[in-house]
Amino acid sequence: MSKYINTAIIALALMLCAVNANAQKERNTGIIRSALNGLHYSVRASYGIGGISPLPLPAEIRSINSYRPLVGIAIEGTIEKQINRVIGIHLGLRLENKTMETEATVKNYGMEISSNGAVTKGNWTGKVKTTVRNSYISIPLLMTCKLSPRWKMRVGPYFSYLLSGDFSLSLIHI
Repeated sequence: MSKYINTAIIALALMLCAVNANAQKERNTGIIRSALNGLHYSVRASYGIGGISPLPLPAEIRSINSYRPLVGIAIEGTIEKQINRVIGIHLGLRLENKTMETEATVKNYGMEISSNGAVTKGNWTGKVKTTVRNSYISIPLLMTCKLSPRWKMRVGPYFSYLLSGDFSLSLIHI
């Protein structure tokens, strides 16, 4: 009796392996078909260090005393289509945030402060702390140029939409 049960278990295990192997084969043929049509899919995550600044720096900003980049993370999914052996198109969807804090010394820095419905305008001389926290959804539309089997160059615009933004400025009293 146990011989029949062992045989049944082995037969069931072999059938499950065959089903799994068939599903793997179907997925692989889909990936191979896409590659033969010149399509390449990718998912990326990145960590960026950078900041936000007007260029050229306004004359009112006399010095930047400290700069602290905060966590800038991006997650992107892309599709790339090879048109020929060298040229291709790269299209994606990217969720990203850009954050930083900085302290600066300013002279005659024009600002407007609103508090409880009251608005105060004027110039400030002294130190200010700026905090920026922005989240974007971006669509890169790039042309690719395959320079060699290992090197590829991408050129083109990123179209971005601000999902949430916070730009705050606080005065530092000495």
